[in-house]
Amino acid sequence: MPQTPDLHGEGWCEVIASPAPADWREGRRRKDNVLSLLEARRAAFVRIGRRALLTSVLSNGEATADDVRAAVNLPPDVDPRCLGSVPGLLARAGLIRRVDFVMSIRPERHASFIAVWELFDRDGAEAWLAANPPPPDELLFGEPPPTPQKPSEAAPTARSDESSPGITELQGMVSDSTPGPQT
Repeated sequence: MPQTPDLHGEGWCEVIASPAPADWREGRRRKDNVLSLLEARRAAFVRIGRRALLTSVLSNGEATADDVRAAVNLPPDVDPRCLGSVPGLLARAGLIRRVDFVMSIRPERHASFIAVWELFDRDGAEAWLAANPPPPDELLFGEPPPTPQKPSEAAPTARSDESSPGITELQGMVSDSTPGPQT
């Protein structure tokens, strides 16, 4: 097997041949299957991620997965890998295109390489954003957010009838049961 200098300065390493085309195709098929599953199960978060990616490329000219992750607030029980399916649909639709790879700035990515995406179709991106508004909260959190109550509708916090003790009586009860200093 041919040998080449090790780029990490530890001597020589063996060169491993590139995989046969069928090998990478199987890997791509598996990746696509997993991303499709994640997209289906976390559709609301993926939509937020796509909106973040398009908004970023529209305003900055380019964006990465780091930009998407910073813009999407995921609950602790949602795996951030679901955002891996964000750019695929947008790229296949011709709205964005991959132009480079850079190292991630997020420590949890361990300096892995991530794609840099640039805007390819401004009108299409704006139309996609208009047709895909942010998802409602119940899709994100499983239930609608609590509706704020008006003060008149709020549940009473203290009873005001004669059977309930007043604040002076409560203070007396507490002071009667609290042991004082022993003399």
